Amino acid sequence: MRDKFVRVAALVLLACLMPVAIAAAVQQTYWKGSSAGYAVDWSSEDLRVADEKTGATVFSASDHARTNFDRVKNRLKPGQRYEEDYELLSLVGPVLSLEYHARIFAPGVAKSVVGDVVPGTTITGVTRYVAIDLRDPSGSTDRLASDYEQQLEQAHAIKLSDVFAEKDVLAAFSNDTIIQSTVDTSSVKSLRDLVKSLQGKHLPAPDMCGKFDWGLLNEFGVHHLRGTKAAVRFGISGSEPRPELLSELGMLVSIPAAWQPKFLLAAEGKEGVLMGTLKRKTGPVRTHFEFKSDKKH
Repeated sequence: MRDKFVRVAALVLLACLMPVAIAAAVQQTYWKGSSAGYAVDWSSEDLRVADEKTGATVFSASDHARTNFDRVKNRLKPGQRYEEDYELLSLVGPVLSLEYHARIFAPGVAKSVVGDVVPGTTITGVTRYVAIDLRDPSGSTDRLASDYEQQLEQAHAIKLSDVFAEKDVLAAFSNDTIIQSTVDTSSVKSLRDLVKSLQGKHLPAPDMCGKFDWGLLNEFGVHHLRGTKAAVRFGISGSEPRPELLSELGMLVSIPAAWQPKFLLAAEGKEGVLMGTLKRKTGPVRTHFEFKSDKKH
């Protein structure tokens, strides 16, 4: 049996149009837990990961957002602000997955894509899923940037095939009806060839707005388990003119024997957490950051 779930993330659109509503008035703890020796503390103030032995910070959304702002602040025009949001998706073993949003936002009055008047508009933005290997996060955290080059293959970011057997990942993609409607899977012989053939292709209209890129195998979270298979969700970033939108594609992939204990611990909430459980506990929450340039215009 295969698990299929595809949607346009309306919540992402809402977040882009009304980002201030996401910011918490007082600090709130969304989720705390640990897995594979890493402690995760997700709150309205930060999404922080620390090494349990040394206490050293492995990843901090707050630090990362500040660094990103320093890179783009000279692009801001008077009245504009830079915003980022981070949402924890899943934590299995040392693999943490999150949903990342970045945008330049201009206050004022504009119309949404459905014609409603909204208090502001997104000038430019991006939304994507990013999986991070906490043992070596640098390659994946590079993708947490609004100006990240999606057209280039990045060897150091963790890929789905680093967790699951390549043959099982290829089978899951090849048997997927959305993938089959996008490329000829019968002629694809390797997972790399499949990703290459999908690069630049759009998800079927009119229900979805996503476009495949080289980062596809890094753009995943784990939603739930079904027997010895994991329901994997891929976040497909929107294409121009709305790259801040997101479509989600889901499929079942067989779990390798070496990883089964890690997946079971996450599913049971003993070490880590899965998307389905986490979303039921937290609801639609994100860690939200806003920055304004202090330069003189």
